Amino acid sequence: MVKSDYPVADLYSCNTNVTQYRSLSIDYAGGGIVATSEDLLKFMKALVKHEIIREDTFEKMKDWAKFSIGIDYGYGLMNFRTIPLLMPQKYNVWGNAGSIGSFMFYHPAMDIYLIGNLNQFRYAQKGIRSMFKIINILS
Repeated sequence: MVKSDYPVADLYSCNTNVTQYRSLSIDYAGGGIVATSEDLLKFMKALVKHEIIREDTFEKMKDWAKFSIGIDYGYGLMNFRTIPLLMPQKYNVWGNAGSIGSFMFYHPAMDIYLIGNLNQFRYAQKGIRSMFKIINILS
């Protein structure tokens, strides 16, 4: 494991800083990742270019099943797809989002990577909305 030069960002539940709570260590056992945005960008670019896994394996990850309106889920990937009048085509991205407002998506049409984290347990949807705002600015 490589030690980062950057401090761990604070994590909040409402207005309470829960960064040092021992109960949060369960995420590490569950495969939780601690990484910088720069590292996540390197990972996502390598995934898109099939440098981490073979293309046929990657295509299997995109075996989409309906998750909710306009969102499909594959093997570790979410896919936002067009729904007339509800979800414009400009929001067609794939990647994943977390429970604390984190997101890491690729926008194939614009060839851009959208990565961010709000570090707040109540901001899962706000992270997605932030990503859509970024797409609006860039499109």
